[in-house]
Amino acid sequence: MESSRAALAEQLRQRLGAVPERSSWPPVSVIVPTRDGRHHLELLFAGLLEHTDYPDFEVLVIDNASSDDSLEYLRGLDTPFALQIISSEENLSFAEANARGAEQAKGDLLLFLNNDVEPFERGWLKELVCAMEGEGVDAVGATLLHPETPRAPAGLPPRVQHRAVRFRWQDGMVKAFNDGDGEDLWDGAFGAELRAPAMTAACMLIERETFERVGGFGGGYRYGTEDVDLGLRLLASGGETAGVGRAVLVHRESSSQNRESRDFRRLNRLQNRRLFLERWGPQVQREYRLARLRGDRFWTDGQGSHVAITLTSLDVADGWGDWYSGHEIGDALEALGWRVSYVQRKGDQWYELPEDLEYVLSLMDPFDLRRVPGHVTTIAWIRNWTERWLERPWFDRADILLASSAGTAELIERTTGRSTVRFPLAVNPARFRPRPPDERFAADYVFTGNWWGKDRDIQTALAPREGERVAIYGRDWEKVSEFEPYARGELPYTDLPAVYASAKLVLDDTQGPTLPYGAVNARVFDSLAAGTLPLTNCEAGVRELFDEDFPVWSSRDTLRQALDALLGDDERRRALTRRYREVVLTRHTYAHRASQLRTILTEHEQRLSFCVKIGAPNREVAPLWGDLHFAESLTAELRRRGHRSAVQTLDEWEQEPGLVYDVAVHIKGLSRYHPKPGQFNVLWSISHPDQLSGEECDGYDLICVASPLFAEQLSTRTATPVAVLEQAADPWVMGADPRQGLVHELAYVANSRNVLRPIVRDLLPTDHDLAIWGSNWDGLIDTSHLIAEHVPNDELRHVYSSAHIVLNDHWDDMREHGYISNRIYDALACGAFVISDEVPGLSERFGDAVAQFGSAQELQELISRFLRDPAERRRRGELGRELVLEHHTFAHRVDELLALLAEHMSGPQHRRRLREQASEPAGALAAAI
Repeated sequence: MESSRAALAEQLRQRLGAVPERSSWPPVSVIVPTRDGRHHLELLFAGLLEHTDYPDFEVLVIDNASSDDSLEYLRGLDTPFALQIISSEENLSFAEANARGAEQAKGDLLLFLNNDVEPFERGWLKELVCAMEGEGVDAVGATLLHPETPRAPAGLPPRVQHRAVRFRWQDGMVKAFNDGDGEDLWDGAFGAELRAPAMTAACMLIERETFERVGGFGGGYRYGTEDVDLGLRLLASGGETAGVGRAVLVHRESSSQNRESRDFRRLNRLQNRRLFLERWGPQVQREYRLARLRGDRFWTDGQGSHVAITLTSLDVADGWGDWYSGHEIGDALEALGWRVSYVQRKGDQWYELPEDLEYVLSLMDPFDLRRVPGHVTTIAWIRNWTERWLERPWFDRADILLASSAGTAELIERTTGRSTVRFPLAVNPARFRPRPPDERFAADYVFTGNWWGKDRDIQTALAPREGERVAIYGRDWEKVSEFEPYARGELPYTDLPAVYASAKLVLDDTQGPTLPYGAVNARVFDSLAAGTLPLTNCEAGVRELFDEDFPVWSSRDTLRQALDALLGDDERRRALTRRYREVVLTRHTYAHRASQLRTILTEHEQRLSFCVKIGAPNREVAPLWGDLHFAESLTAELRRRGHRSAVQTLDEWEQEPGLVYDVAVHIKGLSRYHPKPGQFNVLWSISHPDQLSGEECDGYDLICVASPLFAEQLSTRTATPVAVLEQAADPWVMGADPRQGLVHELAYVANSRNVLRPIVRDLLPTDHDLAIWGSNWDGLIDTSHLIAEHVPNDELRHVYSSAHIVLNDHWDDMREHGYISNRIYDALACGAFVISDEVPGLSERFGDAVAQFGSAQELQELISRFLRDPAERRRRGELGRELVLEHHTFAHRVDELLALLAEHMSGPQHRRRLREQASEPAGALAAAI
C-alpha cells in the first residue's frame, strides 16, 4: 500500500504542478480528537512525520477517555513538531473536544483533523494554507479519498469520498452529502477549488479569529453535522468555505463511530437530523429549492428542479389534448435543466409521485391536490372547466394558480379572493414553423379537432362553397353527415405543422370548457407559428392577447363573411399573419412559459412561510375547536398573499414537517409550545390571558395580544416585543345568509364547560324563543332550548344571520383583561345584532353596534326593547358588519402581522437567505414578506 500511495502522490504532483512556495508560512495548530484509536493515530502520525512538508505546525491531541494504549503511544512519540496531549476523563462531544484543543492552540490557523485521516502527499498542508487567501474564503477543506480496498483489481483509479459538502433531498428532508463521493479522483473537478456551503471537519482549516467569532462548532450534535452547522454559520456571517482540489488525503470515515452499536449510530443520526432542522430547516430548504430552480452547483449537485406534470394518459394514442400541452411545457422546462416526470390519471397512477419532487403542475381538476406531500409546491394550471376547478374541495391546496385567461382569473378572484398569474397556452416554434406547402395537405382552410359524440359550434357554422378545398382532421368526423365529405381521419401530432403550413386559413372552434372564459386554444398559437392565420370564435381571448383586428367568427354568417374576406385578400391575410406571428414568437412560446414559471416559483420560494400551531389535541377533534377555524382563516388569507402555510394540531407540533416554515405562529391556548431557534416565533394570545406568563413570552420573538389593555400590562413583564393584534372575522366564511328553519328570537352559541354561564343564568327561565348550540349543557338548563351540541363552522353564518338577536358573554379572565370574543366579530360579519356583557374596549371597537348589559335586569330590558324594534336591530347589524369589513377581517390582521414581521425580522439573526445572489439586491426580499 505504501508503494501505491507513493506512486499516487507522485502522479498527483505531476498533474497539479509544483507545491506553492513563499518566504514565510503562518503557524498552524493541528487539532486531533481521538478515543480508542491507537491504530489510526499510528497512520496519522506516520503521515504527519513522513508526508507533510510544512515548516511551522503543532499538534494537539484531545484524548476522550481512551481505554486502549493510545496515551502510551502518544507519550512515546518523538516528533520534530510540538505535540501536546490533552487528556479528558470523559468522552467529550466533537464540539467540546475541538473547543478544548482550540483554547490551548498557539497558531492563528486551526486545522481540525480526524484521527482516521492519512496524509500521503507532502504538499497537502501548504495547499490548504494557500487556498485560505481566496476572496471571501473563511475555511477550506481537503479532497478526501476512500481507503484502498485490498482485493480491488489493479489499475482502478482512486475513489473520492469528499470534495465539498452540498445538499440534496433524502429521507423526506434536505440533507447534506459529500459531493464527489464515489467519483474517480481524476474526473472534471480534480484540482479545482469548489465553493460550497460547508466542508467536512475531517480536514478543515480556519482562522482562529473566524472560528471564535462564529462560536466554534455548534453544541448539541452527537458526532456528526457539526461541520455543516459551522459552514452555515460562516455563510450567515458573510464568508464562504472552499473545497481544495490540490490537497488530497485518505480518510477512513467514521471509524470511531463504526465501533459503536447500530442503535447508537441510529440515535445519533436522528438527534442530529432533528437539531439541524430546528436550527436551519427554513433557510436550508429555501436555499436548496432556489438553487434547484437556478441549477446552482453551490448548494446542490447542479440538477434543476423536479416537477411532475399530470396527464390523462401517458399514451398519446389515447387522443387526449393535455398530452400535447403537458409535453410541450415539459420539454421547455427540460431545456432549462429541470427534470420532468409525467403522471397519468389512467389507473389512478398519478398519485405515485417521485420521492425527490419539488413541484406538481396539475393540468386537470380531478387530481386531488390534498394527496400531494406537504413539502411539494402545487401549481394548478387552469386551462378549462374553471367552475369545476372551483368546486373541488382541494382547490385551496393549490399553492400557485395559473389562469389561461382574464375571464378565468376574474372568476377565481371573485369567488375565492385569490390572485392568479396569467398563463395562456403557447407554442413550440421549433415544431411549428413555416415550411413549403405539402400537396398532401393543401387546403383553403382546415380544421383539426376530435368529435366526441357531442355537437360543436363549427358543425352549424361551417358551410363550404363549391370548389373550396376543405379538410377536417380528427377522430370520428366521418360519423357526422355534414362533415363526412371533408373528413380526413385522425392525424399524428407530428403532421400538424405541415397541415397548418399547407393551408391558407386554420379554423378554431373553442368549446364550452374554455369559451366562456376566453381561453385561447393551442391551435391559434400553433397555426400562427406555422405561418397560417387562424379564424377563431374565441373573441374575448384574442382581444386580450392580440388586438381588435384579429379575425373572429360567432355564427354561420360571420364565419362565411370572414372566410370570403380573407380568402379574397391575400395581401391582408399575409399581413395579419406576419403581425400576429410576431406576437406569438415574442410572447407566447413554451420557452416563455417555462421561464415565466421559473420566475413565479423563484418569487414564491422567497416569500415567508407560516406554520400555525393550535391547541386542539388532534385532527379528529379539531373541527370542534374554535382555534382550528381561526387558524384556517388565517392561513387562507396568508395563501391569498402567496405565502405557503400549514396548520398543526397539538400532536403534530414537534413533527419535522413543521420545522421548515419561516414563521411559527402559536395560537396560545392551555398548552405550552417550545420555540425553535431556526424560526421566527410568534405567540398570538386570543384567549386564556391568565395562562400567559412573562417567562413563557421570553422564549418568543414577538408577542401578539388580542387586547390593547392586556398588551400594555404584558409588555412590562417580558423583554419580547408585544403588539396588539385583535380578533377578526373571515368574510369568506361569515356573511349574511339566513335560513328560514333557523329563525329564532335569541341565538346563543357556546359550550358550557360544565358551568352555568352567567348570561344563561340571568336569562332563564324565559318565555322567549331561545336557541342554544353547544356542548355539556345537560343538567344545567332546560334542554328544550338546546338545538345541537355542535354547529359546523361553515354553517354558523346561517345561525347568526337568521336570529333576531345573537347573545354573547365572556369568561371572567377574558372580560377582565379586555379580550373581545370572536363570536362578536363573526356575528357582526353576518349582519347580526348582538347583545353582550360589558368588556373594556368593546364600545371603542364597535360603538352602539353591540348593545351591552351590566346586570340581569339590563339584559332582560335590552332583549325586550330590541325584539320590538326590528328596524333598529337592522341598523345596528348593518353598522356592525360595516365596521368589521372595514377594520376587522383576517385580511386586516394579516396586513398587520406582515408589517410587524417586516419590522422585527429585519435583524441579521432572522435573515432568510444565507447567501445572496449577485443578481439579487440586498433589499429584494422585503417584498417577499
